[in-house]
Amino acid sequence: NLAVKFGHKYNFHFYHTQVFSKNEILIRIRETINKYHNELGQENLREILDHIYLERGIYNSKFLISSYDDLKNRNNKYFFVDVVEGGKIKLASLSFRGVNYFDPRSLHNLYYERATGRAAYSYYDSNRMEDFSGDIKNEYLKHGFLFAQVDKPILDFSDDRRELKAQYFVDERRQTTVKTLTLAGVPSEFLSEIQNKLKNLEGRPFDTIAFSEDLKILIESLHALGFLDAMLLNTDPKDMIFYSNNYADVEIKIQVNPGNRKYLKNVIIAGNVKTKNTVIQREIHLESGDILTAEDLEKIKIRLSSLGLFASVKVLSMYQEKNDGHVDILVTVHEKKFGQVNLAPGFRTGTGLRLSSGITYNNLNGSNRTISLRGQVNQRLSKSGLDSERRRGHHLLEFSNRAYFAEPYIFNYPIAFDSSASISRKRYYSFDADIVRMNSTLHKDITDYFSSSLKYQLEVIEQFNASCIQSETASCLRNDGNFRIGSLTPALTLDLRNNRINPTQGALFNLSHEEANPFLRSQKKENLTIDYFKTVLRNKLYFPLGPRGTLAAFYSVGYQRNQGGKIPSIKVFRLSGADSVRGFADDEINKPESSQADIQKLTVDHHAYFSSFK
Repeated sequence: NLAVKFGHKYNFHFYHTQVFSKNEILIRIRETINKYHNELGQENLREILDHIYLERGIYNSKFLISSYDDLKNRNNKYFFVDVVEGGKIKLASLSFRGVNYFDPRSLHNLYYERATGRAAYSYYDSNRMEDFSGDIKNEYLKHGFLFAQVDKPILDFSDDRRELKAQYFVDERRQTTVKTLTLAGVPSEFLSEIQNKLKNLEGRPFDTIAFSEDLKILIESLHALGFLDAMLLNTDPKDMIFYSNNYADVEIKIQVNPGNRKYLKNVIIAGNVKTKNTVIQREIHLESGDILTAEDLEKIKIRLSSLGLFASVKVLSMYQEKNDGHVDILVTVHEKKFGQVNLAPGFRTGTGLRLSSGITYNNLNGSNRTISLRGQVNQRLSKSGLDSERRRGHHLLEFSNRAYFAEPYIFNYPIAFDSSASISRKRYYSFDADIVRMNSTLHKDITDYFSSSLKYQLEVIEQFNASCIQSETASCLRNDGNFRIGSLTPALTLDLRNNRINPTQGALFNLSHEEANPFLRSQKKENLTIDYFKTVLRNKLYFPLGPRGTLAAFYSVGYQRNQGGKIPSIKVFRLSGADSVRGFADDEINKPESSQADIQKLTVDHHAYFSSFK
């Protein structure tokens, strides 16, 4: 048997609410009642409403509440609330008393550096005011004031309570400086190098907040120098920090056991079934006898994982029985399935119904070579991406077929090579085109952050179903015909992102320069010669917005010039693909300022440029 006892049923009527909707207030009231299981009366309802408004930064609100019970059903209770909403309180001034060590302006700036929401706009926020006392205390601790006292702010409200002045009182007391810093056990040849990385050095104020970070930096620095077993012998601060009687100075004594410096002896590889040992060995980047650091082990793991061949990678150091400083590296991998077949139907607004298929093998002959065949066909359901003249024409089936091959180490040298051949039919804004394209690319990683590439591409393009383009010599000139474009494109890339797969900060810069001319097998005929260059800079920027967000920005700029021949319409700059701008239709944004015609309907006689920011 289940017995249920019904409580009160509350009914609310709110008047003159503008900051909150009535539904928002009811949700908060319901949450509070459910949390504390309290019966609701006028006083605790007033407290709940006042708390809701204060959380939003609305102060001095008044709530005129009346209530009565339903005479027919005593469980029904009615509340009538007339809300006189207050307002935000402007922070007129922020001052400090007792501050001698700091420039008060630096503390003033500190308040706003960490302020969010209304506090950042100089409105009163009680939470920020209280938290700032702790911020001031931490600033003094960082500068050696171990016993500094910071009181809660004194708040002086104006008569109409629309403004306030806040004042913080600080008792700085004595400053403690580092008298001596002893790093016992650290090899003398590395002592100066490691000390320069620490904050608590002789003669500097003793930063208690940074002390634990200094210990971490000390051990990590030894690991980076090849002392993989380095560890602290005294881990209790009482055994490391010794104050003078009056706390004017402190002696820091840290004892370290660095262990032997580690040198690589052998690389042991396990777990690879189809992948050749050489594929793994060439990602090690170390020779027998080289110093081995913790960073080296991590880089090896990252490089092997980035190959895309392994589901898991483990890189461990193994000590020799002699313990003479020589260690082996054990690399254990678990291979993925290298073959892949896919069939994928789909739909996209611009290209309509789509069916794609492909077959890929990522580890040909166990050498990390890739070969793939891919095909796609699509039928547009809308012609909105075509100009007005071509929208009246018939539908056309589009397709693309591509064969691809990649060799990461050409002739066993760390230069990647890839080549592809494709045939496609595609609809552009002002024409349709059949395209046969072949290209080959060489890619070289110069450093961990800087790389270069060189691509040669040969294209044969047949344009048809073209609409009229503007011309000084003819009222209607249709851009049909055959083109052959041979081009060479060197490119440089600087990758400063903290993570290439999911970056949260940093930047990626790419600069490319395309040259197309008869020397590179571009078309040269009496009535048509293709001779142009095109330079493009594309940048991706990532700005962290606290622990939960990242602001990503993309900026690109390009310049192309006709060098006496012609720039085919298909090669003229167009804001699409990576350079597309959301919120603008394709036929809306690709019109030059000097013309109402689409860029593909114009002839570029001299030069063109573009820029895009998003």
